Amino acid sequence: MRRIALAAAVILATMAGGCTLSARSDDGRTVIRFANGPDHGNFIHHRIAEFEALHPDIRVDMLEMPAASDTEHNQYATYLIAEDSSIDVYAVDVIWPAEFGAAGWAEPLEGRLPQDDWKHFLNGALAACQSDGHIWAVPWYVNAGVLYYRKDLLDRAGLQPPQTWDELVTDCQKLQQPPDLYGYLGQWKQYEGLVCNFLEFIWGNGGDVLSPDGRVVVDSAQNLEALQTMCDLRNKYQVTAPDINISQEDESLNLFMAGKGVFLREWPYTWAILQKSPASHVAGKVGITRVPHGPHGSWAASTGGWNLMLSHYSQHKAQAWAFIDFMTSTHTQAEMVLEAAFMPTREPVYGDPRVLAAMPEVAKFHECFEWARPRPVTPYYSQISDMLQADVSRAINGQTTPAQALRQAQSDIESRPGLARHDLP
Repeated sequence: MRRIALAAAVILATMAGGCTLSARSDDGRTVIRFANGPDHGNFIHHRIAEFEALHPDIRVDMLEMPAASDTEHNQYATYLIAEDSSIDVYAVDVIWPAEFGAAGWAEPLEGRLPQDDWKHFLNGALAACQSDGHIWAVPWYVNAGVLYYRKDLLDRAGLQPPQTWDELVTDCQKLQQPPDLYGYLGQWKQYEGLVCNFLEFIWGNGGDVLSPDGRVVVDSAQNLEALQTMCDLRNKYQVTAPDINISQEDESLNLFMAGKGVFLREWPYTWAILQKSPASHVAGKVGITRVPHGPHGSWAASTGGWNLMLSHYSQHKAQAWAFIDFMTSTHTQAEMVLEAAFMPTREPVYGDPRVLAAMPEVAKFHECFEWARPRPVTPYYSQISDMLQADVSRAINGQTTPAQALRQAQSDIESRPGLARHDLP
Protein backbone atom coordinates (compact mmCIF):
# COMPACT_ATOMS: atom_id res chain seq x y z
CA MET A 1 0.00 0.00 0.00
CA ARG A 2 1.36 3.35 -1.07
CA ARG A 3 2.19 6.58 0.66
CA ILE A 4 4.16 9.68 -0.30
CA ALA A 5 6.42 11.86 1.81
CA LEU A 6 6.64 14.90 -0.43
CA ALA A 7 9.34 16.71 1.48
CA ALA A 8 11.67 13.73 1.25
CA ALA A 9 10.70 13.18 -2.36
CA VAL A 10 11.56 16.77 -3.28
CA ILE A 11 14.99 16.40 -1.70
CA LEU A 12 15.58 13.15 -3.57
CA ALA A 13 14.35 14.71 -6.79
CA THR A 14 16.80 17.56 -6.40
CA MET A 15 19.61 15.07 -5.84
CA ALA A 16 18.48 13.08 -8.87
CA GLY A 17 18.88 16.19 -10.99
CA GLY A 18 16.38 15.16 -13.64
CA CYS A 19 18.75 12.75 -15.39
CA THR A 20 17.69 11.52 -18.83
CA LEU A 21 19.08 8.27 -20.17
CA SER A 22 19.81 7.57 -23.81
CA ALA A 23 16.66 7.06 -25.89
CA ARG A 24 18.42 5.04 -28.59
CA SER A 25 19.87 1.55 -28.38
CA ASP A 26 23.11 0.58 -30.12
CA ASP A 27 21.14 -0.90 -33.02
CA GLY A 28 19.13 2.30 -33.56
CA ARG A 29 15.87 1.21 -31.89
CA THR A 30 13.87 3.65 -29.82
CA VAL A 31 14.16 2.72 -26.15
CA ILE A 32 11.19 3.13 -23.86
CA ARG A 33 11.50 2.45 -20.15
CA PHE A 34 8.84 0.78 -18.05
CA ALA A 35 8.81 1.08 -14.24
CA ASN A 36 7.17 -1.89 -12.53
CA GLY A 37 7.48 -4.02 -9.43
CA PRO A 38 9.21 -7.42 -9.30
CA ASP A 39 8.41 -9.72 -12.25
CA HIS A 40 7.64 -12.96 -10.46
CA GLY A 41 7.80 -15.84 -12.93
CA ASN A 42 9.12 -13.59 -15.73
CA PHE A 43 5.62 -13.08 -17.12
CA ILE A 44 6.28 -9.41 -17.87
CA HIS A 45 9.56 -10.16 -19.64
CA HIS A 46 7.79 -12.73 -21.80
CA ARG A 47 5.23 -10.12 -22.86
CA ILE A 48 7.94 -7.54 -23.51
CA ALA A 49 9.70 -9.99 -25.83
CA GLU A 50 6.43 -10.54 -27.67
CA PHE A 51 5.88 -6.79 -28.03
CA GLU A 52 9.41 -6.24 -29.35
CA ALA A 53 8.89 -8.95 -31.95
CA LEU A 54 5.79 -7.09 -33.17
CA HIS A 55 7.59 -3.71 -33.01
CA PRO A 56 11.18 -4.33 -34.16
CA ASP A 57 11.95 -0.59 -34.04
CA ILE A 58 11.24 -0.38 -30.26
CA ARG A 59 13.14 -1.80 -27.31
CA VAL A 60 11.56 -1.92 -23.85
CA ASP A 61 13.76 -1.75 -20.77
CA MET A 62 11.97 -2.66 -17.54
CA LEU A 63 13.16 -0.90 -14.41
CA GLU A 64 12.32 -3.18 -11.50
CA MET A 65 11.03 -1.22 -8.55
CA PRO A 66 10.90 -2.30 -4.89
CA ALA A 67 8.18 -4.69 -3.82
CA ALA A 68 7.20 -2.39 -0.93
CA SER A 69 4.51 -0.15 -2.37
CA ASP A 70 5.18 2.95 -0.28
CA THR A 71 8.85 2.83 -1.29
CA GLU A 72 7.87 2.42 -4.93
CA HIS A 73 5.47 5.37 -4.69
CA ASN A 74 8.21 7.58 -3.27
CA GLN A 75 10.65 6.56 -6.00
CA TYR A 76 8.05 7.39 -8.64
CA ALA A 77 7.56 10.79 -7.03
CA THR A 78 11.32 11.35 -7.12
CA TYR A 79 11.35 10.99 -10.91
CA LEU A 80 8.12 12.84 -11.57
CA ILE A 81 8.70 15.85 -9.33
CA ALA A 82 12.00 16.31 -11.19
CA GLU A 83 10.10 16.14 -14.52
CA ASP A 84 12.40 13.29 -15.48
CA SER A 85 11.84 11.89 -18.97
CA SER A 86 13.86 8.71 -18.57
CA ILE A 87 10.78 6.64 -17.63
CA ASP A 88 7.99 6.51 -20.19
CA VAL A 89 5.47 4.10 -18.65
CA TYR A 90 4.66 3.55 -14.98
CA ALA A 91 2.73 0.66 -13.43
CA VAL A 92 0.54 2.42 -10.86
CA ASP A 93 -1.73 1.26 -8.06
CA VAL A 94 -5.45 1.96 -8.39
CA ILE A 95 -5.25 4.67 -5.73
CA TRP A 96 -2.66 6.77 -7.60
CA PRO A 97 -4.13 7.95 -10.95
CA ALA A 98 -6.17 10.83 -9.50
CA GLU A 99 -3.18 12.03 -7.46
CA PHE A 100 -0.71 11.74 -10.34
CA GLY A 101 -3.16 13.34 -12.77
CA ALA A 102 -3.80 16.31 -10.48
CA ALA A 103 -0.05 16.78 -10.11
CA GLY A 104 0.38 16.99 -13.89
CA TRP A 105 2.50 13.85 -14.01
CA ALA A 106 0.17 11.66 -16.09
CA GLU A 107 -0.74 12.12 -19.75
CA PRO A 108 -4.52 12.13 -20.38
CA LEU A 109 -5.45 9.00 -22.34
CA GLU A 110 -9.14 9.32 -23.20
CA GLY A 111 -8.34 10.18 -26.83
CA ARG A 112 -5.93 7.28 -27.35
CA LEU A 113 -8.53 4.51 -27.64
CA PRO A 114 -11.88 4.55 -29.47
CA GLN A 115 -14.74 5.16 -27.05
CA ASP A 116 -16.18 1.72 -27.73
CA ASP A 117 -12.91 0.12 -26.63
CA TRP A 118 -12.98 1.83 -23.25
CA LYS A 119 -16.37 0.19 -22.66
CA HIS A 120 -14.71 -3.24 -22.64
CA PHE A 121 -13.08 -2.57 -19.27
CA LEU A 122 -14.65 -3.48 -15.94
CA ASN A 123 -16.52 -0.46 -14.61
CA GLY A 124 -14.80 -0.41 -11.22
CA ALA A 125 -11.33 -0.78 -12.71
CA LEU A 126 -11.86 2.03 -15.21
CA ALA A 127 -13.50 4.32 -12.64
CA ALA A 128 -10.36 4.13 -10.50
CA CYS A 129 -8.37 5.59 -13.43
CA GLN A 130 -10.65 8.58 -13.98
CA SER A 131 -10.92 11.99 -12.35
CA ASP A 132 -11.43 15.60 -13.37
CA GLY A 133 -12.87 14.53 -16.71
CA HIS A 134 -9.78 12.57 -17.79
CA ILE A 135 -8.56 8.98 -17.94
CA TRP A 136 -5.08 8.97 -16.40
CA ALA A 137 -4.17 5.29 -16.81
CA VAL A 138 -5.34 2.10 -18.52
CA PRO A 139 -6.58 -0.76 -16.29
CA TRP A 140 -4.07 -3.61 -16.48
CA TYR A 141 -5.07 -6.28 -13.97
CA VAL A 142 -7.61 -6.16 -11.21
CA ASN A 143 -8.15 -7.30 -7.67
CA ALA A 144 -11.30 -6.92 -5.61
CA GLY A 145 -12.27 -8.19 -2.20
CA VAL A 146 -13.77 -11.69 -2.20
CA LEU A 147 -14.83 -14.12 0.50
CA TYR A 148 -13.17 -17.52 0.45
CA TYR A 149 -14.89 -20.21 2.47
CA ARG A 150 -14.26 -23.80 3.48
CA LYS A 151 -16.63 -25.51 1.10
CA ASP A 152 -16.07 -28.89 2.73
CA LEU A 153 -17.08 -27.60 6.17
CA LEU A 154 -20.17 -25.77 4.93
CA ASP A 155 -21.27 -28.75 2.82
CA ARG A 156 -20.88 -31.11 5.76
CA ALA A 157 -23.05 -28.83 7.91
CA GLY A 158 -25.62 -28.32 5.15
CA LEU A 159 -24.90 -24.57 4.97
CA GLN A 160 -24.89 -22.18 2.02
CA PRO A 161 -22.30 -19.35 1.72
CA PRO A 162 -23.49 -16.37 3.79
CA GLN A 163 -24.91 -13.34 2.03
CA THR A 164 -25.11 -11.02 5.05
CA TRP A 165 -22.87 -10.40 8.04
CA ASP A 166 -25.59 -11.74 10.35
CA GLU A 167 -25.58 -15.01 8.41
CA LEU A 168 -21.78 -15.15 8.59
CA VAL A 169 -21.88 -14.74 12.38
CA THR A 170 -24.40 -17.58 12.68
CA ASP A 171 -22.28 -19.86 10.46
CA CYS A 172 -19.11 -19.04 12.38
CA GLN A 173 -20.76 -19.82 15.70
CA LYS A 174 -21.82 -23.22 14.35
CA LEU A 175 -18.48 -24.18 12.77
CA GLN A 176 -15.62 -22.53 14.64
CA GLN A 177 -13.57 -24.40 17.23
CA PRO A 178 -10.97 -21.94 18.52
CA PRO A 179 -8.02 -22.06 18.78
CA ASP A 180 -7.91 -24.82 16.16
CA LEU A 181 -10.49 -23.27 13.83
CA TYR A 182 -11.54 -19.61 13.81
CA GLY A 183 -14.62 -18.27 12.08
CA TYR A 184 -13.54 -15.18 10.14
CA LEU A 185 -10.15 -13.94 8.97
CA GLY A 186 -9.39 -10.55 7.43
CA GLN A 187 -6.88 -7.70 7.24
CA TRP A 188 -7.61 -5.31 10.10
CA LYS A 189 -4.16 -4.06 11.02
CA GLN A 190 -3.75 -0.27 10.88
CA TYR A 191 -2.68 0.04 7.23
CA GLU A 192 -4.29 0.44 3.80
CA GLY A 193 -5.81 -3.04 3.94
CA LEU A 194 -7.94 -2.01 6.93
CA VAL A 195 -9.48 0.78 4.86
CA CYS A 196 -10.28 -1.68 2.06
CA ASN A 197 -12.06 -3.93 4.57
CA PHE A 198 -13.83 -0.97 6.23
CA LEU A 199 -15.08 0.35 2.89
CA GLU A 200 -16.67 -3.01 2.11
CA PHE A 201 -18.54 -2.90 5.41
CA ILE A 202 -19.85 0.66 4.92
CA TRP A 203 -20.57 0.36 1.18
CA GLY A 204 -22.38 -2.89 1.89
CA ASN A 205 -24.61 -1.01 4.31
CA GLY A 206 -25.41 1.95 2.07
CA GLY A 207 -22.72 4.27 3.45
CA ASP A 208 -19.71 6.07 1.99
CA VAL A 209 -16.77 8.35 2.78
CA LEU A 210 -17.40 11.10 0.22
CA SER A 211 -20.69 12.03 -1.41
CA PRO A 212 -20.86 12.46 -5.21
CA ASP A 213 -20.47 16.23 -4.77
CA GLY A 214 -17.39 15.86 -2.53
CA ARG A 215 -18.91 16.26 0.94
CA VAL A 216 -17.40 14.23 3.76
CA VAL A 217 -20.10 11.78 4.91
CA VAL A 218 -18.15 9.46 7.20
CA ASP A 219 -20.24 10.18 10.30
CA SER A 220 -23.53 8.63 9.19
CA ALA A 221 -26.05 6.18 10.60
CA GLN A 222 -25.22 3.61 7.91
CA ASN A 223 -21.49 3.82 8.64
CA LEU A 224 -22.06 3.60 12.39
CA GLU A 225 -24.03 0.39 11.97
CA ALA A 226 -21.30 -1.00 9.67
CA LEU A 227 -18.41 -0.14 12.01
CA GLN A 228 -20.37 -1.53 14.95
CA THR A 229 -20.68 -4.79 13.00
CA MET A 230 -16.90 -4.92 12.51
CA CYS A 231 -16.30 -4.35 16.21
CA ASP A 232 -18.95 -6.89 17.21
CA LEU A 233 -17.43 -9.60 15.04
CA ARG A 234 -14.26 -9.41 17.11
CA ASN A 235 -15.33 -8.16 20.52
CA LYS A 236 -18.94 -9.24 21.05
CA TYR A 237 -19.43 -12.41 19.03
CA GLN A 238 -15.72 -13.37 19.04
CA VAL A 239 -15.92 -15.07 15.65
CA THR A 240 -12.66 -13.61 14.30
CA ALA A 241 -9.11 -14.72 14.90
CA PRO A 242 -8.03 -12.85 18.06
CA ASP A 243 -5.12 -11.21 16.22
CA ILE A 244 -7.18 -9.94 13.28
CA ASN A 245 -6.37 -6.42 14.49
CA ILE A 246 -2.69 -6.97 13.60
CA SER A 247 -3.22 -9.10 10.49
CA GLN A 248 -2.32 -8.15 6.94
CA GLU A 249 -2.68 -10.29 3.79
CA ASP A 250 0.12 -12.73 4.57
CA GLU A 251 -0.95 -13.41 8.16
CA SER A 252 -4.60 -14.05 7.34
CA LEU A 253 -3.76 -16.10 4.24
CA ASN A 254 -1.26 -18.30 6.09
CA LEU A 255 -3.76 -18.99 8.86
CA PHE A 256 -6.42 -19.99 6.34
CA MET A 257 -3.95 -22.15 4.39
CA ALA A 258 -3.14 -23.96 7.60
CA GLY A 259 -6.80 -24.95 7.92
CA LYS A 260 -7.48 -22.58 10.80
CA GLY A 261 -10.27 -20.46 9.31
CA VAL A 262 -13.80 -21.03 8.00
CA PHE A 263 -14.01 -17.71 6.10
CA LEU A 264 -11.30 -15.48 4.68
CA ARG A 265 -11.71 -12.05 3.13
CA GLU A 266 -8.86 -11.76 0.61
CA TRP A 267 -7.84 -10.81 -2.94
CA PRO A 268 -8.18 -13.05 -6.03
CA TYR A 269 -4.41 -13.33 -6.51
CA THR A 270 -4.32 -15.63 -3.47
CA TRP A 271 -6.46 -18.29 -5.18
CA ALA A 272 -3.47 -19.84 -6.95
CA ILE A 273 -1.56 -19.87 -3.66
CA LEU A 274 -4.39 -21.65 -1.85
CA GLN A 275 -4.56 -24.31 -4.53
CA LYS A 276 -0.90 -24.81 -5.45
CA SER A 277 1.27 -23.90 -2.48
CA PRO A 278 2.96 -26.90 -0.79
CA ALA A 279 2.05 -25.22 2.51
CA SER A 280 -1.69 -25.24 1.77
CA HIS A 281 -3.86 -27.69 3.71
CA VAL A 282 -7.05 -26.51 2.00
CA ALA A 283 -6.39 -27.14 -1.71
CA GLY A 284 -9.58 -28.37 -3.35
CA LYS A 285 -11.66 -27.45 -0.29
CA VAL A 286 -12.25 -23.74 -0.92
CA GLY A 287 -15.21 -21.90 -2.44
CA ILE A 288 -15.47 -18.31 -3.68
CA THR A 289 -18.31 -15.86 -3.05
CA ARG A 290 -18.98 -12.16 -2.59
CA VAL A 291 -18.15 -10.25 0.58
CA PRO A 292 -21.29 -10.16 2.79
CA HIS A 293 -23.36 -7.00 3.14
CA GLY A 294 -25.34 -5.27 5.87
CA PRO A 295 -29.10 -4.77 6.26
CA HIS A 296 -29.20 -1.43 4.42
CA GLY A 297 -27.05 -2.14 1.38
CA SER A 298 -25.93 -4.74 -1.10
CA TRP A 299 -22.69 -6.45 -2.08
CA ALA A 300 -19.64 -4.26 -2.51
CA ALA A 301 -15.93 -4.90 -2.90
CA SER A 302 -12.89 -2.62 -2.78
CA THR A 303 -11.09 -2.48 -6.09
CA GLY A 304 -7.39 -3.19 -6.09
CA GLY A 305 -4.98 -3.91 -8.89
CA TRP A 306 -2.62 -2.11 -11.23
CA ASN A 307 -2.83 0.23 -14.18
CA LEU A 308 -0.41 1.54 -16.80
CA MET A 309 0.26 5.29 -16.91
CA LEU A 310 1.95 7.26 -19.68
CA SER A 311 4.34 9.83 -18.22
CA HIS A 312 3.61 13.43 -19.18
CA TYR A 313 7.38 13.88 -19.51
CA SER A 314 7.97 10.98 -21.91
CA GLN A 315 9.75 12.00 -25.11
CA HIS A 316 8.40 8.93 -26.93
CA LYS A 317 4.67 9.04 -26.25
CA ALA A 318 3.65 7.24 -29.48
CA GLN A 319 5.93 4.27 -28.79
CA ALA A 320 5.05 4.25 -25.08
CA TRP A 321 1.34 4.24 -25.92
CA ALA A 322 1.85 1.33 -28.33
CA PHE A 323 3.38 -0.62 -25.43
CA ILE A 324 0.52 0.28 -23.05
CA ASP A 325 -2.04 -0.66 -25.69
CA PHE A 326 -0.38 -4.04 -26.21
CA MET A 327 0.07 -4.81 -22.49
CA THR A 328 -3.59 -4.05 -21.73
CA SER A 329 -5.01 -5.75 -24.85
CA THR A 330 -7.45 -8.65 -24.74
CA HIS A 331 -4.73 -10.97 -26.05
CA THR A 332 -2.18 -10.02 -23.40
CA GLN A 333 -4.71 -10.13 -20.59
CA ALA A 334 -5.73 -13.65 -21.59
CA GLU A 335 -2.06 -14.69 -21.47
CA MET A 336 -1.82 -12.96 -18.10
CA VAL A 337 -4.49 -15.27 -16.68
CA LEU A 338 -3.04 -18.41 -18.28
CA GLU A 339 0.54 -17.76 -17.25
CA ALA A 340 0.33 -15.72 -14.04
CA ALA A 341 -3.29 -16.14 -12.79
CA PHE A 342 -3.75 -12.35 -12.74
CA MET A 343 -7.37 -11.26 -13.17
CA PRO A 344 -8.07 -9.27 -16.37
CA THR A 345 -9.67 -5.85 -16.56
CA ARG A 346 -11.25 -6.47 -19.98
CA GLU A 347 -14.70 -8.05 -19.93
CA PRO A 348 -14.24 -10.26 -23.05
CA VAL A 349 -11.39 -12.20 -21.44
CA TYR A 350 -13.81 -13.67 -18.91
CA GLY A 351 -15.59 -15.43 -21.77
CA ASP A 352 -12.45 -16.70 -23.50
CA PRO A 353 -12.80 -20.52 -23.87
CA ARG A 354 -9.06 -21.06 -23.27
CA VAL A 355 -9.18 -19.05 -20.07
CA LEU A 356 -12.30 -20.79 -18.77
CA ALA A 357 -10.86 -24.21 -19.55
CA ALA A 358 -7.61 -23.47 -17.74
CA MET A 359 -9.14 -21.59 -14.79
CA PRO A 360 -12.91 -22.04 -14.42
CA GLU A 361 -12.83 -19.93 -11.26
CA VAL A 362 -12.51 -16.73 -13.30
CA ALA A 363 -16.28 -16.83 -13.82
CA LYS A 364 -16.82 -16.67 -10.06
CA PHE A 365 -14.30 -13.86 -9.68
CA HIS A 366 -16.03 -11.98 -12.49
CA GLU A 367 -19.28 -12.19 -10.57
CA CYS A 368 -17.56 -10.63 -7.56
CA PHE A 369 -15.93 -7.91 -9.68
CA GLU A 370 -19.33 -6.76 -10.92
CA TRP A 371 -19.89 -5.35 -7.41
CA ALA A 372 -16.42 -3.80 -7.10
CA ARG A 373 -16.02 -0.08 -6.47
CA PRO A 374 -12.93 2.13 -6.53
CA ARG A 375 -11.72 3.59 -3.28
CA PRO A 376 -12.55 7.34 -3.08
CA VAL A 377 -11.17 8.84 -6.29
CA THR A 378 -9.47 12.02 -5.15
CA PRO A 379 -5.91 13.41 -5.19
CA TYR A 380 -6.15 13.43 -1.39
CA TYR A 381 -6.95 9.77 -0.94
CA SER A 382 -3.68 8.96 0.85
CA GLN A 383 -4.36 11.56 3.55
CA ILE A 384 -7.98 10.43 3.95
CA SER A 385 -6.86 6.81 4.23
CA ASP A 386 -4.32 7.63 6.94
CA MET A 387 -7.02 9.27 9.05
CA LEU A 388 -9.50 6.43 8.57
CA GLN A 389 -6.87 3.84 9.46
CA ALA A 390 -6.16 5.49 12.80
CA ASP A 391 -9.77 6.14 13.81
CA VAL A 392 -11.21 2.79 12.68
CA SER A 393 -8.32 0.92 14.32
CA ARG A 394 -9.03 2.57 17.66
CA ALA A 395 -12.65 1.44 17.50
CA ILE A 396 -11.74 -2.15 16.62
CA ASN A 397 -9.25 -2.25 19.48
CA GLY A 398 -11.82 -0.96 21.96
CA GLN A 399 -9.97 2.31 22.58
CA THR A 400 -13.00 4.36 21.53
CA THR A 401 -16.57 3.70 20.54
CA PRO A 402 -17.59 3.36 16.87
CA ALA A 403 -19.63 6.56 17.19
CA GLN A 404 -16.67 8.49 18.59
CA ALA A 405 -14.38 7.06 15.93
CA LEU A 406 -16.61 8.20 13.08
CA ARG A 407 -17.10 11.66 14.57
CA GLN A 408 -13.34 11.99 14.89
CA ALA A 409 -12.76 10.78 11.32
CA GLN A 410 -15.33 13.27 10.02
CA SER A 411 -13.63 16.08 11.94
CA ASP A 412 -10.13 14.98 10.91
CA ILE A 413 -10.94 14.94 7.20
CA GLU A 414 -12.95 18.17 7.21
CA SER A 415 -10.36 20.13 9.18
CA ARG A 416 -7.22 18.99 7.32
CA PRO A 417 -5.87 21.78 5.06
CA GLY A 418 -6.55 20.97 1.42
CA LEU A 419 -9.38 18.58 2.18
CA ALA A 420 -12.20 21.05 2.47
CA ARG A 421 -15.32 20.32 0.43
CA HIS A 422 -14.51 22.85 -2.31
CA ASP A 423 -11.07 21.27 -2.83
CA LEU A 424 -12.38 17.77 -3.49
CA PRO A 425 -13.21 16.71 -7.04
